[in-house]
Amino acid sequence: MKQFIFYFYLGMLMIGVSCQRNTESTVEDCPCQCDHAREIDDPNSIRFLATADPQYNYEEMNPNLSSVINSDSIGAIISRKLCCGDYRGVIISGDLTHNSRLDEFEKYQSFIRCFKPYAFDGIGNHDYSYVGEDGPVDLAPSQEYGLDKIIPGDKLYWDSASIQIWDEVRTRQRIPAVETSFPNIHYSWDWEDVHFVQLNIYPGDQPVSYKGAKNPFRGYTYLKNDLEKNVGDSGRPVVLAHHYGMDKFSRGVMEDGTISPEAEWWTENDRKKYWDLLQSYNVILILTGHAHYCDECYLPWDGESIGVGNVGPDFIPTFITGAAREAKYVECAIEGDQLTVKRYLNGVVDIEETFDIKRGVR
Repeated sequence: MKQFIFYFYLGMLMIGVSCQRNTESTVEDCPCQCDHAREIDDPNSIRFLATADPQYNYEEMNPNLSSVINSDSIGAIISRKLCCGDYRGVIISGDLTHNSRLDEFEKYQSFIRCFKPYAFDGIGNHDYSYVGEDGPVDLAPSQEYGLDKIIPGDKLYWDSASIQIWDEVRTRQRIPAVETSFPNIHYSWDWEDVHFVQLNIYPGDQPVSYKGAKNPFRGYTYLKNDLEKNVGDSGRPVVLAHHYGMDKFSRGVMEDGTISPEAEWWTENDRKKYWDLLQSYNVILILTGHAHYCDECYLPWDGESIGVGNVGPDFIPTFITGAAREAKYVECAIEGDQLTVKRYLNGVVDIEETFDIKRGVR
């Protein structure tokens, strides 16, 4: 516990450093006065942050346990960096809450309070409210949120907290403005010549049968249409974010190396369709969450194989950003024809990788 408290107060100390910023458009009582009219010094340099799984849990908030202290400290670090540095924003890959409860969501709102316009967040499996296998299904609200019909095994329902979470994610005014297709929760935006897409839980069209309550809301179709419209054959770099990743936990890999259908969060077929789509585009990075701990957090992917030493030369770098509740986040920098990714744990870099990329045209 002492270690967690140390890092929390270290983060709070860091955000107390003054910043030479215009304070006319600031958020009150935030680090660096949180200048929302700040200018980026070098428009050709695209630097941004990423994390996932703050996953605020009511049972851990009273009193604050280590997971809450960690998430709060990461929020403080992100606040300072966004307000005082040349970072464009932060991507948050799901699990904003643990139980989709209103008090948990209010705590998450405090996590992003100082940088709301620059938070490009998505929902994870913990941000769904759902009932048991034999429970009722409310069709009308699900249709309002983008489902054409209720799929067998899909036990979604909407309560006041889950509605607020989803509405906040899909309707918030961000800088720059995002593009979506209402009522869809997925959205995209541009930082200079690079195109970003937030795909929320994962880029699929149908839920995995065993995980039926976690519907991806036609994420694959949204991505297909978005890339056709906004990228086309331009060769522009693309960065994608979603909750489930290439890690063993997300793929349902058991200790003996076999895949259990009951443990799959998304399927091999989902990933095959995803890979085939991405081959027409210049995808330079995929950022994911879900796995709080990982022996392999940098997982290059070539459509068939995953992991360092396993993939061919034509791979896409994928990174588990790490859970904010475990004091983890990522810094990314696109400068010229290079992408650098640094993954932090308790304020120390534990992974750093640099890749050559092609910038294309806008």
